Amino acid sequence: RTASINAEYMGLFQYSSYHIRRNELQYKSSFTSASITLRNTQNLLNLEEPLYLATDETSPEFFAAIEKTHKVYRWKDFESVLKEQSFDKKLIGMIEQVICAGGRRFFGTRLSTFSGYIYRLRGYINAPDLNQYAHTVYYTGDPRIDEKSVLEYGAPDHYMNEDPTMWGSIICC
Repeated sequence: RTASINAEYMGLFQYSSYHIRRNELQYKSSFTSASITLRNTQNLLNLEEPLYLATDETSPEFFAAIEKTHKVYRWKDFESVLKEQSFDKKLIGMIEQVICAGGRRFFGTRLSTFSGYIYRLRGYINAPDLNQYAHTVYYTGDPRIDEKSVLEYGAPDHYMNEDPTMWGSIICC
C-alpha cells in the first residue's frame, strides 16, 4: 500500500527508475559518477521524464548532474506524504523495489541482488520494457545496437543475472 502511494503520485510506468548502489557493494566496477550514469542512460529516457532513484548515496549533491535535466525523486521526497502511514521502517528497501518496478524503464546496478529482484518484479507485473538495463552501460537508443548489451543467462558465471524464464511462463495478459 505504501509503495502504491509513491507510484500513484508519479504515475505507474510514467517515470523511469534507477537503483544506484554507492556504498557497501563489493563490486567496485559498479560505481560511477552521476554524470556518467546520465550519459549512459539518457538516450533511453524521455525528455524531462521524472526519475526515481533508489540509492544509498548520502551526499545530496551527488546527483546534481541528473537533476539539471530531470525531476528526481528519492525516498526522502515522500516522507511527508508517508508520515500518515504506519509501517515498519525495515520495509523501506522492499517498498523502494516496488516503486522501481513501477517505472517505464529501470536501470539497475550490475551484480546487485536488490536490482535483480526489481528486474523480476517488473517481469511479474509485465512492465512495458523488460530489458535489464544497468546504469553503468552506455545505451545508444538504437535497439539493434543496444541488444548487444543484454545480460546473459544460464551460464555458471552468470548466476547473478535475473533469468526471464522466472516470469515468462506466468505472464498471462
